[in-house]
Amino acid sequence: ENLKGNFVVDKLSDSFTEISTADDLENGYANYRGYESQSAYETYEKGNFPELILGQGLGQLIDLKMYVELAGTDWRYIPVLHNGYLSILVKTGIVGCFFFLVFFIKTYFLSRSTFKLNHQFLSMFALAVLGSIYFATTIVSGYFNMEFELLLMILGALIQYMLFEKNLFVSQI
Repeated sequence: ENLKGNFVVDKLSDSFTEISTADDLENGYANYRGYESQSAYETYEKGNFPELILGQGLGQLIDLKMYVELAGTDWRYIPVLHNGYLSILVKTGIVGCFFFLVFFIKTYFLSRSTFKLNHQFLSMFALAVLGSIYFATTIVSGYFNMEFELLLMILGALIQYMLFEKNLFVSQI
C-alpha cells in the first residue's frame, strides 16, 4: 500500500499488464506492449521458410497498422520492440534465438563453475547481471536498449575474468 503512487512501481506493474496480447486497434492502446508483440509475431509468421529460420534481417521493421506516439514522435513502423525476445525472433529467426539462449546458458554454467573456485562474489554478481538482462529483455528491450550498454560491458568483463580464472585453475591441475 505504501508503494502505491511510486513511479517505478507503477511503471513496472503497468508493464506486466501491458504484456497481455491485444490484437485489435482499440485495445492496442490499453495493452500497447501486448499489441506490439502480437504485431511482431504476425510479422514473423509472414516470413518465408528461410526467414523463419534465419530471420528477416536487422533492418526489419514491425508494422503496427496504426500510428502510435513514442518518445514524442508518431510511429507506424518500429525497429525495436519492448519485448527483446520477439525482436531477436523477427530479426534473426530461430537461429538467433538459439544462440541467444546458448549465451545465457553458457554464462550461467560458467558463473556456477567459477563459484566453486572460491569466487562467490563475482559469480553471484555475474548471475545478478545476467538475470537483470534476462528480465529486462522481456519488458524494456534489455539487450537492445542502449541504456544497458554499461551492464553488458560489465557482464563481458566478468565473463572474460571468469574464463581466465577457470583456465588458470585448469592449468594448475
